[in-house]
Amino acid sequence: MCRFGVIGSVNRDVIVSAAGRTHCDLGGSLYTVMALASLVPAATVVPMARIGVDVLPAVRALLACCPQVSMAGFRMEAAVNYACRLEYRSDGSKREILTGSLVPLSRADLWEGVLELDALLVNFITGRELRLEALQCLRRAFRGPIAMDLHSLLLRSLPDGTRVAEAPADWREWAALADALQMNASEAALLAEAEGPLDENRLAALARRLLELGPRWVAITRGAAGALAVEAGAPGPVTAPALAVPAAVDPTGCGDVFLAALGAGLLARAPLAAVLRAACRAAGQASQWRGPAALRRLEPLALA
Repeated sequence: MCRFGVIGSVNRDVIVSAAGRTHCDLGGSLYTVMALASLVPAATVVPMARIGVDVLPAVRALLACCPQVSMAGFRMEAAVNYACRLEYRSDGSKREILTGSLVPLSRADLWEGVLELDALLVNFITGRELRLEALQCLRRAFRGPIAMDLHSLLLRSLPDGTRVAEAPADWREWAALADALQMNASEAALLAEAEGPLDENRLAALARRLLELGPRWVAITRGAAGALAVEAGAPGPVTAPALAVPAAVDPTGCGDVFLAALGAGLLARAPLAAVLRAACRAAGQASQWRGPAALRRLEPLALA
């Protein structure tokens, strides 16, 4: 039985659709955790995060239905948990407002259990999950693969909590710690310092440059256009289409589900093309439901 660790904050989400409908739920890294539990049913999944006491009962209730998910990696805080308000616009963009402040995980917080894991997924939900030095220390000792979604590491908070795109000066040092590095097309454009969206050729060129930092895989999600990825030593990029769905209900968490499939495929040493197809399929399925609890309906990962 394999053991996955998932580093990433848990959020209390308020999601406002483009049509003005509001949905409240738990979110953040719990999308990755619940997806892994469904995609790899025989695995043990260990979420690793600080959580506030205000969400503890709801987190326990959610995870009670998943015996393969361990709560041993949570560090409880006598503080208000992170909360995120996501306001989607009709053009697909969104406004994100984050409140809350929890102490980042330290090396000591992570060290006790992480060396027993087979793979580690780092999902920057807030960008404040842990300090660079802590992950660098773990990387030196950890023998398994690390999959990383840069996500909110590339966001800065304004005084009112509104998040704006901005890459930190040390983003390359973070990226260098990943075996599989994930981002979306907007984040790729930010790293490329482009003034507009990147076409497929420019995305592939950026991904190849990112391989020079150390990852074996770089995957870029493109929403309805599917995903593109490159592999170190391979001649060219691979692509996968998005899953055709009757109607997407909620895009929240789709990237987190993609990361779960990417990390599982990395550990399984499956071909990148097969992993990319499976990740697009899982993310597409997730778009038809709301909230992490619905991810119990995901089909087990198929990497053929």
